[in-house]
Amino acid sequence: MYKGSGVKEYSGLKVLVEVKEGRVVVSGREYLAEHCYATGFQKAVVKLSGKTSIVIEYSELPKVVFEGILIKIGPEIDIGFEKPVIITTEHTEGKIKAVIENLDLKISAEGSTYKIAFEEWMTFSSPKITIEINNGFDTVLNIITRPFTSLWIHSLTRKKIYVNPGENEYRILIEPY
Repeated sequence: MYKGSGVKEYSGLKVLVEVKEGRVVVSGREYLAEHCYATGFQKAVVKLSGKTSIVIEYSELPKVVFEGILIKIGPEIDIGFEKPVIITTEHTEGKIKAVIENLDLKISAEGSTYKIAFEEWMTFSSPKITIEINNGFDTVLNIITRPFTSLWIHSLTRKKIYVNPGENEYRILIEPY
């Protein structure tokens, strides 16, 4: 991007990882994988409806490791398994805002709908879901890709969660506290 002064503004390298049914594309290179485990990313956008679209953004080329049908992308993170702790919740005009430590969010495909479960907090279903995760450097996305059956999002640090339920779609935003 160029400014009027002639100085080039550089926003940094972006490496995209796309998770499709049975395939994972890392910076243009396609791999076959039934299970994807992504960590240490800058941003992720998950769109679930009739077709699944998961795009994960890294600021540098991530490490890629294979273990059978599993592809691991990103740095190793010792995530542990602590019980989720709900710090605050707020409900206004149908929207939900919360702060959760040890986030544990599970999504599973159930026919033409998706079941979303925030462990220890709430559960709901929707035919369409969009999840955006910002600054997921300490976050794990665990995805069963072929066929898409489940997605698990876990983080040990405090996260702000915004849930905006619509008539046919739930939108969820997850960002650092």
